[in-house]
Amino acid sequence: MATTLLAAAALLGGASDRALAQTAQWTDTTGESGFAPDLETILGDLSNPQTISVAMSFRQARLYGGDALLVYIDSDLNPATGAGGLDYRLSLRRLLDGTDDQLFTRWNGSGWEYEPSGGAMAWHDQGGTAAVAVTRARIGATGAGVNLVVASNRVNQGTFSYTDLAPDSGQYLLRPPGSPQSGGAIQPDLVEPDLVLGLSRSVFRAASSGPAFASARAAVGSRLSFKVSEAGKVTFTVQRANRGRRVRGRCVKPTRSNRGRRRCTRWVRVRGSFAANGLAGPNAITFRGRIGGRKLGPGRYRLSGRAADAAGNASAMELRSFRIVR
Repeated sequence: MATTLLAAAALLGGASDRALAQTAQWTDTTGESGFAPDLETILGDLSNPQTISVAMSFRQARLYGGDALLVYIDSDLNPATGAGGLDYRLSLRRLLDGTDDQLFTRWNGSGWEYEPSGGAMAWHDQGGTAAVAVTRARIGATGAGVNLVVASNRVNQGTFSYTDLAPDSGQYLLRPPGSPQSGGAIQPDLVEPDLVLGLSRSVFRAASSGPAFASARAAVGSRLSFKVSEAGKVTFTVQRANRGRRVRGRCVKPTRSNRGRRRCTRWVRVRGSFAANGLAGPNAITFRGRIGGRKLGPGRYRLSGRAADAAGNASAMELRSFRIVR
């Protein structure tokens, strides 16, 4: 794993020959991760004056689609700033198609906001190990070191989510050699909110004008209830049912070449979205059959909702079917 650590540092300008002498290592409890990649050993490196590097090993032979590795950084050593003291999140997510998505994220005061890394971050992964290096200047880190929380996560198309924190206590203080290892515990919020949707009517007329939803009951539309496990914002989109043909396991647009294929329902997203703030517990608004400033025409639709809490954690997507009539 030390080779992986040095490889990641080299991606951002070269690793120091003194790196192995100045790495800090800690281990994580194994077998307590559920289905998430089971983190075992973490290495932190402060030897390079330009970069900070973190490497990790996990029990699985490789990352699968839906897996993610995350490094949370308290770069200013101030527990009063960031999300529970954490200022940046560096993530590597293996998408369902097998490609990797590397994200540089900053806490903006109310949620995690994605930003271009500008070449300041580099991930490197190979079987059972991964590492990331980030320039100190980009995250505002000083020579005093940083506080770190490393985590792994696995989701299955939004139906379940498992997380493994390393260390389990919630933080590791990465300091130059000889510095005191002290400080308060940091525990990031990695729990996705739960969301339950309901429509009072599945068949209704759409309003001819006005907003997508109303806070009070209305004569036109359907009462949309949404229950969330914690306060946050719920974003709604709409998909319309269209004709399709089944080709290689997918429902695609009908063409002359696939006219002999089995019919299917192809769900196409309608342009636009709307969002409502929700308190923990039951909430309700009236969905008026409008989205993106336009009235939905007669037909079959699905309303999808996804909740996000203050820490930027997103719920599984919830779907409810409805039909618009004249």
